[in-house]
Amino acid sequence: MHWLAIYLPALPLEVYPGALSSPLPLAVGQDPRGERVLLCNAVAEGRGIRPGLAAGAALALAADLRILPRHPEAEQAALGRLAAWCIRFTPQVSLAPPHALVLDVAASLHLFGGAAALLTSVETGVAGLGYERTCCLAPTPGGALALAGQGQSGIVAGRAALRSALAARPVSALGFARRA
Repeated sequence: MHWLAIYLPALPLEVYPGALSSPLPLAVGQDPRGERVLLCNAVAEGRGIRPGLAAGAALALAADLRILPRHPEAEQAALGRLAAWCIRFTPQVSLAPPHALVLDVAASLHLFGGAAALLTSVETGVAGLGYERTCCLAPTPGGALALAGQGQSGIVAGRAALRSALAARPVSALGFARRA
């Protein structure tokens, strides 16, 4: 358990200040023309809007829905700022675009009081910066990323536990192309 993945599921919406807490239904388009919903805030979800929904169908459910364009440059910049902030935990921080960071925390565990204390510090800090997050500490960077990306937070201690946790996930969770 030397690798910590920080997955930011709402990043495409979080790059728009106040979008998650807006009283208006907001969504981010999946493609440049916004023809499909990639992500939406709680108000939009409450009206039945879901990721993957066609823009026309989403607007039929919520006529006041605003579909924002995806802003990859802002997402990358936010990841960069968060990576710089994470240096307080380890100098080994890697971007895993479009939604994640991976930290090599092997040398840092004892400095922060162990795995649980380090994980709590990172989760609390990232939340304090205003990001929704899933943080997973695992023996490999790919394993930590795959599990965090599937919504599993916490500590996966040891390779046997990692194999078991990954076996319970679909192959698509590993990030391989469908053909592979």
